[in-house]
Amino acid sequence: MDHQFVIERRRIKSIFNLASFIYPIIELSLIPHYQKTLERLNLPDNLSVLDFATGTGILAGEFFQRGHSVHGLDFSQKLLRRARKKFPQIIFDEIDLFDLDPSKVEKADIVSMGYLLHGLSPDLRKIILKKAAGLASKYVVIFDHGNRMNLLTKFIEYLEGSHYKEFLASDKSIMFSVTGLKIIEEFNVDEFGYCWLCGK
Repeated sequence: MDHQFVIERRRIKSIFNLASFIYPIIELSLIPHYQKTLERLNLPDNLSVLDFATGTGILAGEFFQRGHSVHGLDFSQKLLRRARKKFPQIIFDEIDLFDLDPSKVEKADIVSMGYLLHGLSPDLRKIILKKAAGLASKYVVIFDHGNRMNLLTKFIEYLEGSHYKEFLASDKSIMFSVTGLKIIEEFNVDEFGYCWLCGK
């Protein structure tokens, strides 16, 4: 793998582990928006879900509450400990998505991800989206930043040194289409966040 990829992956891991103490605040902000959005999408509850970068499991948990079978993946031990404590009925595995071999993971009807893509370079983002497209039988559900940042987001972005501005300016239809996805529906989930429902 490219040396720059290795450096960026290490940076991402260290930041998310260090920022784990902030997650209770982030959860309080995100949970109601996840709930409203999943109600609006109203995807059939017999569809299985593979949740990329599941973190503390709050998006996985909202899918589970709606009747979906869910499998969460993340590289952060600290965040996964919180996820397993909050949602003992859900299977959570410690896996770095960049090391994930799609041939060794069971496909799901839906692959979801919450606020992952903005923190990745365009090249790493493409890798993740291709894996999501390959593992989703029906849909990919993506939550991420919309047009603005609140103060908490600005602080996190400062810590991450992420690719937020480039992500905001990017053409999402092109970003998704080059990885085999097409936008079915897109809308604001709150003042700052956005949701894209993609198909293949």
